[in-house]
Amino acid sequence: MTVTDALPWSSAGVLVPLLIGAALLVAFWCVERRAGDPLLPPRFLLDRRRALALAAIALSACATAMTFVTLSLHLQQDRDWSPLGTSAAFVPFAIALLASGRAAGPLIARFGSRVVTAAGLATAAAGQVLLALTGLDPHTSYASALLPGLVLLPAGAAASFAGAAVLTTHGVPPERTGLAGGVLNTAMELGPTVVFAIVLTFGSDAVSLAATGAALALVAALTLRVQRTRPSRPSPLPQGATQ
Repeated sequence: MTVTDALPWSSAGVLVPLLIGAALLVAFWCVERRAGDPLLPPRFLLDRRRALALAAIALSACATAMTFVTLSLHLQQDRDWSPLGTSAAFVPFAIALLASGRAAGPLIARFGSRVVTAAGLATAAAGQVLLALTGLDPHTSYASALLPGLVLLPAGAAASFAGAAVLTTHGVPPERTGLAGGVLNTAMELGPTVVFAIVLTFGSDAVSLAATGAALALVAALTLRVQRTRPSRPSPLPQGATQ
């Protein structure tokens, strides 16, 4: 349960932490703009291609985390499944994630990281929407209502992770590779924490799943519209980018 489940948005218990967090972020941004050697140069995040890639990573991580939490509770509380049965239900999820991650490298080399990222986001969005529409109905079957989403979502998320990792690190000078990797990992951690918490405060589980799917589809469309880049050779995938 989040704070906003027990307190209204206008209460001090909600507004004060939000305002403090926002003030700290603004202060950090101002300090970094004036620093001679900033820890996080503002221009690094203002690159449109990189910003969309980081959004793709955060949303994909949010979608996978939300699916695990929401469906685990649904299967055990609404369908009375055992913990072992619930774990077994996610085996196709893991297989699809691993298979897509393995295939992402050759796909990026052939079609480019931008196309793979957008395709992965669109696939994940389709899986998320399917789960929102049919997966939470306790009277539907696992094979027809849950399995399609549990395959499409991880397959798309793994592809978008890989493509977005390349977009994030492409063109970064050697002295900034550590920064690029740190920002990428931060986006991956913000998805299951900050983005997940924000989405859950605005509606039911089904609405949250559908909203995340819509956000994934929007970022996919924006990624396709961003200026195409043609590196002289495919950029290597950072180790562990598809995990």
